[in-house]
Amino acid sequence: MGRACHWALCLLAERAASLALDAASSPREAEVDSSEERLPVVDGDGREVLPTAEEPLARPATAEMALDATRSRHRDLLEHLAALQANATFSPAQYQEFIDFFPVTRFNNLDPFHRYTDEAGRHDFPASTATRLPGVMDRFDWTIMGGERFEHKKVSDPHTVWIGSSLLGMVMKEMQKWDPNRTDRVLVMNGDAWLSEVFGPPGRNPNEFEPVDQRVVEVYNQRREKIRPRVEEKVRQLRNYFGRIFFEAKDMDVQGVETMPIGFTEFFLRNGVAEHAAAAVASASLENKPGDVKGSFSFYHDLANCQRGWGEGQWLRLQAKEWSRTAAARAGGVDSDPVEPADWWSTIARFKFLMTPNGCGVQTPKQTEALWVLTVPLARRGPYSAYDDLVRYGFPMVVVDEWDEITPSNVRDWWARLSPRLVSFRENCLTSEAYWRFFTGQVTHCK
Repeated sequence: MGRACHWALCLLAERAASLALDAASSPREAEVDSSEERLPVVDGDGREVLPTAEEPLARPATAEMALDATRSRHRDLLEHLAALQANATFSPAQYQEFIDFFPVTRFNNLDPFHRYTDEAGRHDFPASTATRLPGVMDRFDWTIMGGERFEHKKVSDPHTVWIGSSLLGMVMKEMQKWDPNRTDRVLVMNGDAWLSEVFGPPGRNPNEFEPVDQRVVEVYNQRREKIRPRVEEKVRQLRNYFGRIFFEAKDMDVQGVETMPIGFTEFFLRNGVAEHAAAAVASASLENKPGDVKGSFSFYHDLANCQRGWGEGQWLRLQAKEWSRTAAARAGGVDSDPVEPADWWSTIARFKFLMTPNGCGVQTPKQTEALWVLTVPLARRGPYSAYDDLVRYGFPMVVVDEWDEITPSNVRDWWARLSPRLVSFRENCLTSEAYWRFFTGQVTHCK
């Protein structure tokens, strides 16, 4: 290989200024000159701000240059991943490199724990071998998740803040100590807790539907509207200090709050899964997709105990699971057979589409996992704006109103439209570096 640095660090160094903004862009700082057009950066409310002098974002002279650069980065990535596969088991240092490069946005339950699902029984997760925070989280001035190891406060008045969403109250108290003349800060809130619950809260479910059914969606939508003034007031207070606010489990549309794109969940990468992921990413190909739609879920988490939205999340997931096993699903090319964790990545890599119904926290890491093996995520909109936000950011995914829109003709049309975008999106938009640039406003749309 002839490289002195580790694979992820080499690649990050090569890609530090190479995030594409559209199909004809590849902003490498070494290629920027004063004649190139500067692109505007837009904050959470649509206000235009200028890029910093240190990180110019510019259009290259030709689309061919951008295409060549993307192909070169793609070859480098596959080369490094192929080399990494030679290790049967990652060392702690290699595992850390993996979660530094890939966008890991869930980092909790660091000690051994287990889960149980009706679908597959008990799952044991070993302790994490991470030696620090994952790459994108580690770059924030404050990263606080409620007592997990490796948390930090690097400065007293931060510019970038990453918190577990349940810690909103802590931030609203701490921000009273900060410079009130600065409104350019960045706040990212991750975790399962829904925006309506954190900013509301909605209160106790007065109905207690058992079993959960369609009524819970209607009732909880009414409660969202009832608590909206309270939610908007808290957002207004935050906007006095933060110019960009991202929330992962965004179950309601509120001006001034953007959807935080979910990345990987770290504990799903344990037990040797990260090694399988590296192999699947390295070998993934648009030409080797014999399957149409994979519909396997509820292996690690069946949402049986998820009470988010008074059971709304549980109901929507149950609908997806039941539909995936119908004759209509089979006619649409859906394969609903269960998949073992060790086979997950190689399996989804063989399908054109992956059903990614809501998780307990609205989004699911399956969205990002699919895109890394050049598979298109397929989500049902439900009552959430989060998926449409991701499409607006540039994510090549399908968002449907009903699962029965999955038909052979639609699958063909969606694949023809979205598959040409998968390689460039993976290389330009799905790394820790790319997420950092997105959160900090250097990029607002990525291809």
